[in-house]
Amino acid sequence: AARDTLRELGLDTTGLRLMDGSGLSRDDRLTPRLLTGLLAEGLDTEEHPEFESFLDSLPVGGRTGTLSASTGRFTTSPSKCAAGQVFAKTGTLFDTIGLSGYTKGEDGELKIFSALVNDRPQSYSPLSTRQAVDGIVATINGCWGPTKKTGQPPAG
Repeated sequence: AARDTLRELGLDTTGLRLMDGSGLSRDDRLTPRLLTGLLAEGLDTEEHPEFESFLDSLPVGGRTGTLSASTGRFTTSPSKCAAGQVFAKTGTLFDTIGLSGYTKGEDGELKIFSALVNDRPQSYSPLSTRQAVDGIVATINGCWGPTKKTGQPPAG
């Protein structure tokens, strides 16, 4: 049923594997393209009113839920500039970390993203991997990354 619904929305289900309904099976497979496509569909709450409660439930980077500062999210130099501007769903299994959602960019544009890290080396802690993903999201947001003038990362 889920696959049919995704297809009805016009989303590319290539590579999709749903082994259970919980998303906790190590055999489940979703692509970032599918996730961002679904997130884009969710923005049209007139067409899809069922998404409204989902959008309202998303944790805010550096502020609430699984993305709160108390969990170490959006607190490091590369990512703290995006705190309060990221609305996303986390996903974690033993060696897999994901973050998919929206960020209001420095340019005023809403940006949709999905970052999935598979087979995280055990030499990297889950927190350091999550913080690296937060830095990627801050770059997507536009508040951190190489400056246009120098091509170098900003100080701080």
